[in-house]
Amino acid sequence: MTDRETYIEEMQEQLEVLEVRLNSLEARVAQAKSEAKVEYQRQLQALREQQQAVLAQLDEVKESGESAWEHLREGVSNALEELKEGISQATL
Repeated sequence: MTDRETYIEEMQEQLEVLEVRLNSLEARVAQAKSEAKVEYQRQLQALREQQQAVLAQLDEVKESGESAWEHLREGVSNALEELKEGISQATL
């Protein structure tokens, strides 16, 4: 397995873990009282948008050649860390 393939696999595993956490947050939003629900939905939507951005960047890594993926790696890693941080800081 190449470094690129290993990286993609690791990122996908981390995204799967984050998907579970986002689904848990989504369930909490569904149970929230109406006053807080709008704010929780806004936060969740922002996190889902971040998740989609990470997935799009990871798709770029998948489609890139062996030499080009290194340039994309830092952006994907940073975006994933920002998503993790956002999930951790969510006030749901």
